[in-house]
Amino acid sequence: MKLLTGTLFAAGMATLLVVAMAWSARNLAAGRAIYATGSNPTAATLAGLDVPLVKFSVFTIAGALTALAAVINAARFTQVPSNSGLGLEMKVIAAAVVGGAAIRGGRATLLGTVLGVVLLGAIGPALTFLGVNAYWERAIQGAIILAAVVVK
Repeated sequence: MKLLTGTLFAAGMATLLVVAMAWSARNLAAGRAIYATGSNPTAATLAGLDVPLVKFSVFTIAGALTALAAVINAARFTQVPSNSGLGLEMKVIAAAVVGGAAIRGGRATLLGTVLGVVLLGAIGPALTFLGVNAYWERAIQGAIILAAVVVK
């Protein structure tokens, strides 16, 4: 029961954060500055934005959200192995690319990224259910990234 409560709490926190970030990206000047910097840093500088400050702020917020995710993950389980996030880098990149993030920057939406996360989160259990070897999961993720890059 504790695991279910923790999972619901984590899902609620993630949903709340996604909604807040999507709203701020659309409606606040800081969100527009992030899109402008990601799309074309030179044009953002010419428009009067402090591009290094925007990049520093984005990385700082990403670090804080990573720490929050680690705390929520630690609260869900009694033991958290030190290598629990090892190997998730490819899934993160794949989710962002599948969700619409351009490799060169500028066109992503938060909703698209969430949909990419849901899609790639469903692939692993689906392959297990179909009896596919676990080693093929990374190959399929790589193929999805390649397909998403080629389509763009």
